[in-house]
Amino acid sequence: MQHPKPNAITENSFEIIEGRLGPLDVTEAERSLIIRIAHTTGDVEFGTTFTFSDGAVDAAVEALRGGCDVITDVETVRTGIREKPIEAFGGGVHCFLNETDVIRRAKREETTRSAVAMRFAGERLNGAIVAIGNAPTALLELIEMIEEGIARPAVVIGVPVGFVRALESKEILHRTDVPHITVLSERGGSTIAATIVNGIGVLAAEAGAPSYRTALGKVSGKQRGITTGTCAAAAAKAATLSLLSGSVPESVEIRLPSSKRPYSNRVLEVPVLRAGIEGDAGYAAVQKDAGDDNDVTHEAEIVAHVRRREEVGVAIEGGKGVGRVTRDGLPVPPGRPAINPVPLRMIRLAVQDAAESLLEKGEESAAAPHGFEVEISVPKGEEIAEQTWNPRLGIEGGISIIGTAGVVEPRDSDAFRRSIEALVKGYAASGRTHFIVTPGYVGERYLFERIGVTEESVVTCGDHVGATLDSCLKAGAESVSFVGHLSKLAKVAAGVFDTHSKYADARLETLAALVAAAGAPVELTREILDLKLAEEAVVMIREAGFEEAFSLLAQRVCARMRLRMKERVEVGCVVLSLDAEPLATWPNAEGDIDWNRFG
Repeated sequence: MQHPKPNAITENSFEIIEGRLGPLDVTEAERSLIIRIAHTTGDVEFGTTFTFSDGAVDAAVEALRGGCDVITDVETVRTGIREKPIEAFGGGVHCFLNETDVIRRAKREETTRSAVAMRFAGERLNGAIVAIGNAPTALLELIEMIEEGIARPAVVIGVPVGFVRALESKEILHRTDVPHITVLSERGGSTIAATIVNGIGVLAAEAGAPSYRTALGKVSGKQRGITTGTCAAAAAKAATLSLLSGSVPESVEIRLPSSKRPYSNRVLEVPVLRAGIEGDAGYAAVQKDAGDDNDVTHEAEIVAHVRRREEVGVAIEGGKGVGRVTRDGLPVPPGRPAINPVPLRMIRLAVQDAAESLLEKGEESAAAPHGFEVEISVPKGEEIAEQTWNPRLGIEGGISIIGTAGVVEPRDSDAFRRSIEALVKGYAASGRTHFIVTPGYVGERYLFERIGVTEESVVTCGDHVGATLDSCLKAGAESVSFVGHLSKLAKVAAGVFDTHSKYADARLETLAALVAAAGAPVELTREILDLKLAEEAVVMIREAGFEEAFSLLAQRVCARMRLRMKERVEVGCVVLSLDAEPLATWPNAEGDIDWNRFG
């Protein structure tokens, strides 16, 4: 008997499933994954029960195309994933379940290895596709890390199977704003998680990959990106080509500046979003790609308009969305657009290179006149600038076009600490002696929406609490108020001043101790120690009537702050829930805090 070939069997199966599915309110990409799930399980109806958050599949495809890693909870998911399509884009598949440190910590803490493995993955989760097919504890741990601001995966595929917390973990995932794919039932499993990843790999292969990401590579598992300066140069080159030849380039080559980095002088092929002619100008747009860096300009459009002029040379101006410098002390003098010196050189060289390349091809349109006017704009630059420190630094009306090496290095902690120090120093130079410090968005939401303070009154420190307090002390601060989510503040209360998970984690232990100090029974403290999410403790403590624990937390944070700042600075603290509601303040009641002095 002659049997059909494997590919033919699969194709025929897909056709049968397609015929049985009927109409579904899903995208074409989502439908393709449903078909694969049905094929794997032999259950067409089960495939239709899957939930896709808006844009999750597209986000997963783009992440793979950009060279992201896939991180799994267990080995059975990892081994079920076809690695070749992922490796072709520069990514890899990883499971940390059997790492020695993971095994030891799980045994010491009497918890699951899959949960500890998520913590072990740490920053590698940022921008990754996380596929969880077996362990609800891994999914809950990941959600907690997302809540803390430690991890921000590109997409979470959360399909753990079982009757203990499996459905609960998926319901919690579904309530987050992280792109995700899940099924809201006890069903799931490693095979399904791997099937979804493999289906995304097929979609990514069909779409192709941006070559510059492969050329730049990764550092510590995180993808490098391109700066606004590189994007501006690429847009200017494409606009010049459009102006002189009428062509619409799909990509252009840009040479990176000389530096001591491994990619010094490397030529990158940068995609062009669109290009053409507008009146007497060639124009082009390039989309910023910050890689795995948490950059507010990620995916912003950088646009160039290029016109001919009689004068020799390339004149560069800033248009809408490019900030203008108003103070001394920056690389650009006051009155000029905030386009730093290296990007200016890159833009000039890119325009000249475009004209010379056409001359070499014998296109007379490139020969005269001798010069060009370039205008760089960022359509959403003013909006994006509101999320940066530009207004505080004296750059008004938009973002800066920057990048000394042309490449974004993901999450440079040292650079972030230096920028915090520079901001505090600048505030002190303007006469400020009172500072508000917050780790992130929960504190910002409370301060901006409830209290009404301005961004210029707040120092956002991320995980670098200690370094920020040190900067305030060094700058001569008279008072510092620390405002943030209970999860971060619990770490500070335990003396942890770099709150990244790779250094320490004592949130639940601290909360349990403070609840006990407030008079709670042993049973409640044990229940808190068994939790996975710090936010869960808020409801539990409130229902039990031991809100005094929140006040004790605020007091403890203040005590730690005083010690850190050598008893020289007046301190205050506001403890918040995840909804940015105040749980406790110290030493004053909320209504008695003089927020005006921080302006």
